[in-house]
Amino acid sequence: AHGDETAEATSAAGAVVTYTSPATSDAVDGAGVAICVPASGSTFALGTTPVTCNATDAAGNAATPTNFNVTVADTTPPSITIGIVSGPQVTSGGNTYVTSATTFRVTATDGGSGIASCGITVTDAASTVVATPPCVAGNNDFQLILADGAYAIAATATDVAGNAAATGNLHVRLDTTPPDISIGSGETDDITWDQAHLRHGILSNDATLTLAGNATDSVCIREVRTVDVDSGLTTASQQPPSALGYSLSAPLHTGINTIDVTAEDCAGWTKAIRIQVVYVVPGPFDPRGKGFWYNAVKAGSYTTGQMQTFVDYTNVASDLWGNDASRNRYGALTLANYRTILGVPDSANMEQKMKAQLLADWLNMVSGRLAVKKPVNVSAITGWPTVMDDIGGNPLTFAYKVALEIEEKVQPAPASAAINTVAKNLAEGINLRTIILP
Repeated sequence: AHGDETAEATSAAGAVVTYTSPATSDAVDGAGVAICVPASGSTFALGTTPVTCNATDAAGNAATPTNFNVTVADTTPPSITIGIVSGPQVTSGGNTYVTSATTFRVTATDGGSGIASCGITVTDAASTVVATPPCVAGNNDFQLILADGAYAIAATATDVAGNAAATGNLHVRLDTTPPDISIGSGETDDITWDQAHLRHGILSNDATLTLAGNATDSVCIREVRTVDVDSGLTTASQQPPSALGYSLSAPLHTGINTIDVTAEDCAGWTKAIRIQVVYVVPGPFDPRGKGFWYNAVKAGSYTTGQMQTFVDYTNVASDLWGNDASRNRYGALTLANYRTILGVPDSANMEQKMKAQLLADWLNMVSGRLAVKKPVNVSAITGWPTVMDDIGGNPLTFAYKVALEIEEKVQPAPASAAINTVAKNLAEGINLRTIILP
């Protein structure tokens, strides 16, 4: 006799089962082994299959058949897993941040009877089911097309035999929108600037630019940083910024600093404000008039390359000259036109004369001959309050402030002859040192 056999299913077809066939004996033929059907090593279907064993001796005499049962069962739960297979994912502060481009995968498999059903649920922070992506046996890829916020993803599977399995919750924070960032008002060289000034370009004799402002996001802000565009290097960062805002001190290199003030949220989205700062180290105090600058290359005071540098600096720092046709009223300053501007004849109109003196003023500052915060007293210039109307009625101010105030008055529309006269006399007073304080 042979006892019954049991086996765990290894597929929907059942399982390969091996057993030992019953032994036989015969008075003439001796010992032997019965022949059983289905044979050992066959694939037995799920359920109970009877096996019949028999033997016949050499003379053709048959034994009485014996039987036993082989039962193949599926008692093992299916396998169900969940994870992120591609797309943005950032782990920060114990949270996993994802975007609508992040691909999740639920995999449902069963080594026995096969997957009968599976389900995926996405719940929000209030435990409300907000999505049920389709699920079948195998891999199920999906993305979250939902509002920003915290979500939990879970899955279940049941096999044909009724065994069930479930995943734990995969907690993620969905962030589908970039952050927002702003730059507040600040001060450099005692000159107050705001975000608009920085985007247009400012001039500075300080080696460090201090920035402060706000960065916000619908989910989470990870970092605010300044990036030098030319080198690609981060020059200052705050991670994470304070709930009250950010504050950064970015070092400057000599010349034109193009900087991206960048906010990055926890999902990796970024938003940047591009600003420009011309950093000039002031040299010995020695401002000169428009005639000096007209002949600067010819007289050997500066090379053509140096003048090109000064022209480039002016195009960034000035609001009248520059490469933005929609904003810079006088257009780009070039090596081909700067001498024409400086060399206006005595018969020129007052705006042309003002323009020449203002350009000489800029060249003195961008070359380092005149510090941007060099004190000046504008009281000697008749009508000065009509141009310098942003200094609280106090005639004591700075060289850079004079240039900025002039530019505000003569664009976007042409100024009156009276304003141009005062502006020309203010700029000339700086270039000739008549209003500069010791």
